Amino acid sequence: TRCRKYLKDDGSVVVSFANIRYYKVITNLLFKGTWDYMEPGGVLWIHHLRFYTLVSMKELFLKCGFNAEAFDRYIYAKGFIVFLNALCFGKLKDLMTYQYYFRLRKDTDWTKGSYQVSRKMAHF
Repeated sequence: TRCRKYLKDDGSVVVSFANIRYYKVITNLLFKGTWDYMEPGGVLWIHHLRFYTLVSMKELFLKCGFNAEAFDRYIYAKGFIVFLNALCFGKLKDLMTYQYYFRLRKDTDWTKGSYQVSRKMAHF
């Protein structure tokens, strides 16, 4: 919310974040019992301060008074997960997403502390 005061009403913020729900992170945790930080870069890069899923990041945007104006994702997957996603009619796309990108605008009706976000609202 601190950056809102520096952003003009017609300005925008570009945000990217690594997806902690990425299938390689989950499979390493489930099947190997590992949560290995990486250097340099990667979803578990040692310099990442917080970890987010798509839903938790959308909730954060709404709580901070921003609306998503544009959204994209970088899918990095191969092998069995791609086949499994096809069998599931594309429902595993979030698990195959390595990085998310958003362009945000200020919600001009927002005031600090007045906005309650439900999980339903975060599925925009």
